[in-house]
Amino acid sequence: MAVFFATSIRCNPKAKHILYTNDQELATWNGVDFREFLNTIGVEIKLLAFEAFRPPEHFTTEFRNAFYKLDVLRALSHPDAGQYSLLLDSDCVWTRPDPTLTRLVQSDVLLLLDAEPKSLPDTKIHGLSRRDMGDLYRELDPDYPVASPIHFGGEIIGGSRERLAEVIQELSKNWDQIVRDYPTSPPTFRNNRNIFDGDEYISSFVYNRLPRPWADASPYIRRIWTSYRNTNVRPSDASLSLWHLPNEKTQGLPVLSRRVVNRDSQFWKLPPKHWQTT
Repeated sequence: MAVFFATSIRCNPKAKHILYTNDQELATWNGVDFREFLNTIGVEIKLLAFEAFRPPEHFTTEFRNAFYKLDVLRALSHPDAGQYSLLLDSDCVWTRPDPTLTRLVQSDVLLLLDAEPKSLPDTKIHGLSRRDMGDLYRELDPDYPVASPIHFGGEIIGGSRERLAEVIQELSKNWDQIVRDYPTSPPTFRNNRNIFDGDEYISSFVYNRLPRPWADASPYIRRIWTSYRNTNVRPSDASLSLWHLPNEKTQGLPVLSRRVVNRDSQFWKLPPKHWQTT
């Protein structure tokens, strides 16, 4: 979170930065108080309970904590929130300022990420195709309008407060219906994952049926895998404004954080436009 917010503040100095958390414990590492650090660089820390979109305890889920972002999305849709918001996972890194992305967030479209833009309807990804997703979605709703729905990534969503409220309204309605209709075990895909095995399955169920337009965030962000056995790094990543780095939570991000928390480091002195060449 320190790296994410520090890179965002360098690239988006006029934006308001908020960290939502339900954790009130101390956050120290190598003698650094990270709550204090975030406060000193201008990040507002808000406590928010994890309750509105918390999967039922008796449902087996792989990534229960990922659903917390839906509670955050709900908070961003409230009348007292900002007019426009961009919600990102904390293992993302800003690499450059991007006025075009800012204007897009502040337009009347919903910003979403097509996580697999080149996948065909029957392409299996982790044992599940888009057509497989559509089959389960039609079990939940026989009138579901998309046969091969897009798998939307959960690492980014942006737009106006009104557009986010539209998402939350549909998400709440569908969430309540699924929990009511499947009281003992959640609906399951063909690869034996269920719809609560990560927030992306149920949010994609909602996003694919929204009537108003959305914009693809793919030109600005990509899920970049950097493990030794699984890497998809490519030269064009250097032109992206945001990198989502799931493998770097225990590798590159801790290394970079040492520079981030040092206010005398080159990170704070070098203009972001020069980051790509250092």
